[in-house]
Amino acid sequence: MMDADDQTFRSVPWHGISWPTLATGLIALGLLQGSTSAQTVAESRMEPATQLARIIPDTAGTPAPQPVPRFLMPSVRTAQSAASSSESLPPLPPAADDVPPDSAESAARLAERVRQLEATVRSLQLQPPAQNVPVPSAAEPAPAPWSPGESVSSLPSVCESCASDARTDFLCTREDDKKYPSVKVGGFFQVDAAWFSQDEVNRRTVGDMENGVGFRRARLHAAGHVAENVSYLVDIDFGLPAHPGFADVIGTLHEVPLLGNVRVGFWRQPFGIDALTSATNLTFVERSLPFIMVPFRQTGIGFYDHAEDESMTWAASVFHTPTDAWGGGIGEAGGYGFAGRVTWLPMDRASGKRLVHLGAAWSYFDPANDTVRYATPPEVFLFADRPGPFPDEDLSRSLPPQVDTGLIATRQVNLASLEAAGVMGAAHWQAEYMLAGVNRAGGDSVTFHGGSVQAGLVLTGETRKYDRQAGVLARVVPENNFKPGHGAGAWELAGRYSFLDLTEGDIQGGRLQDVTVGLNWYLNGFTKVQFNWIRGSLDNPTTGDSNVNVYVARTQVDF
Repeated sequence: MMDADDQTFRSVPWHGISWPTLATGLIALGLLQGSTSAQTVAESRMEPATQLARIIPDTAGTPAPQPVPRFLMPSVRTAQSAASSSESLPPLPPAADDVPPDSAESAARLAERVRQLEATVRSLQLQPPAQNVPVPSAAEPAPAPWSPGESVSSLPSVCESCASDARTDFLCTREDDKKYPSVKVGGFFQVDAAWFSQDEVNRRTVGDMENGVGFRRARLHAAGHVAENVSYLVDIDFGLPAHPGFADVIGTLHEVPLLGNVRVGFWRQPFGIDALTSATNLTFVERSLPFIMVPFRQTGIGFYDHAEDESMTWAASVFHTPTDAWGGGIGEAGGYGFAGRVTWLPMDRASGKRLVHLGAAWSYFDPANDTVRYATPPEVFLFADRPGPFPDEDLSRSLPPQVDTGLIATRQVNLASLEAAGVMGAAHWQAEYMLAGVNRAGGDSVTFHGGSVQAGLVLTGETRKYDRQAGVLARVVPENNFKPGHGAGAWELAGRYSFLDLTEGDIQGGRLQDVTVGLNWYLNGFTKVQFNWIRGSLDNPTTGDSNVNVYVARTQVDF
């Protein structure tokens, strides 16, 4: 019975060589190597290719290689066959069995063969240890041999192997998968306290305005990117009366040729500097009186962009109107609108510390329910409906409006505005005028209008920032955050006058004028305390003139 070594030995192809010839050849190989009979057992078990590497002397620098006897030719071929199992070798020239071994031609062929074998042995010495690998079938080409210079980074990635196979696509790890989707969670809250003082005529005209406290806004948002050129924002407001609702739910595609940025969702339509200023950056606790004419947050699609030097901005959108607090709206007819706005900085000096802003906007909409309604309290929306021309009818008002048109049967509404703003060091100002033309379904068209002008001075010397890509005034950031004994934060004194006229023809909505004085304390870039005194003067066509004083305190924290 054969042992493992016998099986290995007999598995080598010897090409029909007789055992006496093989024995004689092994003796000759030992003589050529100059070895003695003291070879170890480990050496005798070497592969034929390894034995050949040990017995062929280095011929570099020698006049000519020693001729190999003819009877060793089959053994040389055997070594070549064994070496080819791990790498393809150049074929040996055929043995010249019919040529005398001492001829010049035979010597030349043997010399060439020896050189080839030496090159083969040197390449085999660089190979890693042989491993048991499955033999490829005839239908599959054998894989290319490993080379010492090949690294793992040069091998095909998993994504390359599964890019064409959706079944294994989940195994891929693309570079973008490591970054997207990204998410950043934030939010802010504004808690208000309001006190009202009405004269008797005002109380009889609009009703009793009760003091109270509450959260004007309490929002949480998540924002980020799902790809390099696709961003998103989901902002939920928990401060709305009766139930939460959307503030902004937007998906934006960036770097769109000709359009710049395309967004779809529920967001503030591009109209008016006051409306587009973030609620966290307002100089006063509320926007001015004409704001209630703006088709504020609606569901639609639009685009926006700015000039390369950020001296101009432009934006436009189409939207459904009206929409509720969750961005939905249903109507039998109409229900669409358009809005557009452009801004320009004719002066921009001292890195934004001296600038002038000009802008204009226009909007057209055909409400789905064929009605509009303009109503507002004196620049305080605590406990009130969501401001705008489409108040939610299902929400009870605990803060009665000072002016109110009631429901107006409407075909279309055209709304236009002009705006201006500026920054002069620690001072800043802003002005806006709006004109709304209502094409009524059952009567003559009516026109309502309103405007505001405001100014502020940062007493501690900071400059109010300007958002060049949005075309609005931004926030005040104190140079020294409030900390007892170290910094006082930033303090700002501001004043505003605004008016709204909702009386024309048979629409007797009233005229309201507000004068507001505000004091703001910016403890840091994310915390603000505000105090507003609002003097409201109402001109009601039925009851006459009346007045109301409102005192509001707000604390705001955003993160």
